[in-house]
Amino acid sequence: MRAEQLTPQQLAEQIAAFQDHARFCRESLRIRNLSGSSGPLILSPGQLKLHEAIEKQRRQGRPIRLAILKTRRSWFTSGVCAEMFHEVPFFPGRKGLIIADKFDPAALEAFDYMLQFQRGYAPFGAYGGIRLPRLVKDTEQELRWDNESGIDVMSAEGGDVGRGGGRHFLLGDEVAFWRKAEVTLTAVLNMVPKLAGTMVVLQSTANGVGGEFYDICQKAMDPANQDGFAFLFFGWLEHPPYRMAIEGDKAAFQRSLDGEERGLMEFHGATLEQLRWRRATIAEECHIHDLKGIISFCDQLTIHIASL
Repeated sequence: MRAEQLTPQQLAEQIAAFQDHARFCRESLRIRNLSGSSGPLILSPGQLKLHEAIEKQRRQGRPIRLAILKTRRSWFTSGVCAEMFHEVPFFPGRKGLIIADKFDPAALEAFDYMLQFQRGYAPFGAYGGIRLPRLVKDTEQELRWDNESGIDVMSAEGGDVGRGGGRHFLLGDEVAFWRKAEVTLTAVLNMVPKLAGTMVVLQSTANGVGGEFYDICQKAMDPANQDGFAFLFFGWLEHPPYRMAIEGDKAAFQRSLDGEERGLMEFHGATLEQLRWRRATIAEECHIHDLKGIISFCDQLTIHIASL
């Protein structure tokens, strides 16, 4: 059923339902899970936290501007892509852009979420559903629909990107690792008008002290900051997959905890299963000098930021 065939009440119901982002993702978007199979996009805690931050600025009538410091593989990129897919193709003339630190594989991995959403989309809602506009371009770099909306992808690797054309929605991925972040951000941030409803999300895992992304986060955390970017932090203790079952005697495992582990458990709510995951990650994935001290520093950084 086309929109013009709906009664005013039915149309109002459709519009209200479409604004429910979690429902939109659950009913209309599909994504590959960790095992490689495809299923509905059920928002994770990190993705829900992201959406709450977006809605907070939206309710204030502000342009959405978020600086996100996050743990690795916490599904923020797919979450931002879902937000962009919800806001771009259904509205004529809207433009979205994804910029990653490298085109291959980082930018292509981010853009692949858009391709999954496009190819697996199920019309949303009742009365025949809200359908996507007709796709007129489908490549590894660009999606474009016949209502003149579109989403494309670029790499920040060269530094000289984003000086042409305007955008309404921008995702900057792993910004702390961009080689020429100041140059690139100066160019691309000027592409997005300072209008309510526009969205800029700059996100990254940590890359030490200093740099453009670090400075943006510091400004965003300043309580005196009334304009510009809001800060969002998502640490490893918040991410449900970062836990492992305890094999054998739980009491024995708890007795084996060192001072740092006991501190994480006592003061910050870490479970034994999370500490088991932490130990396994240190042992299996982090082959660097003085690892214990660096992990301790990262834990304290996580705790400090989360408390602000």
